[in-house]
Amino acid sequence: MWHNEDLAALDPVATRLDAGVDQLRTDFADTQADQNDLPLRAHEIAETTLQFELTGRTDYGSHGTFATALATITGTRTALDVLRPLLTTRFAGLPGLDAWLDRTERDLRAAGSTALTALDRTRREKINADVAELTERLAPIAAIAQPRRVS
Repeated sequence: MWHNEDLAALDPVATRLDAGVDQLRTDFADTQADQNDLPLRAHEIAETTLQFELTGRTDYGSHGTFATALATITGTRTALDVLRPLLTTRFAGLPGLDAWLDRTERDLRAAGSTALTALDRTRREKINADVAELTERLAPIAAIAQPRRVS
């Protein structure tokens, strides 16, 4: 879709993509996830963003890097919201993590639809640092929220 094709030629592709996204939304409601995986996923979402999105490995000319990174912030928040009742009593760093999520989201929004390669070095380094710090702040959650034996 990102190769300067005629828009009319891309209409069937966009229609299929839209239908696929709608189907995914429908199917996702019935998806079962192992609850023991969720604490690790919160960290892995941010780590993957740093590794793939912010390096440009997954852009393929779409210039959707920052939109995708914003979506990963939403995913991280969703995972944390499920874990929040447990984390509130076990993770003193939760308020700081929430503040860092807000900061990272704000900086990603400020980048808008700018191509990753067009972003000036200072702003790109700031976003990379935001996501790297977010990844570090999420790291303890897997251990904190891991089921414990009570026997």
